[in-house]
Amino acid sequence: NAIEVDGVRIVTVYLNGTTPDTLRSMMDKLRDKEPNAVGALIGTDGSKTTLAVGVGKNALARGLKAGALVKQIAAIAGGNGGGKPDFAMAGIRDTSKIDDALNAVEGIVKENLEKAN
Repeated sequence: NAIEVDGVRIVTVYLNGTTPDTLRSMMDKLRDKEPNAVGALIGTDGSKTTLAVGVGKNALARGLKAGALVKQIAAIAGGNGGGKPDFAMAGIRDTSKIDDALNAVEGIVKENLEKAN
């Protein structure tokens, strides 16, 4: 799914059977291809569910930070994590809340853009 908020493209995806390394690689490609993008990818690999958040360089320049976003998104699904301004990861504990977490990304990005401006 991809939507645009105030010039920032938001991509959210849930992928079953995806390792954290694969999520990282996918996020690197998204950031390189879409400098205005924020991506939130959730992948499940066996018993482990991981959230990866990436922020493209133009979105980063607007004050969005992956480390802050990942904490807010993961908290919805009982998770926690952190990382750098352009890339962050978190573990997801409550897999029944994956849809809720991904559906909240748009509002969380809007809120963070408003705080940054």
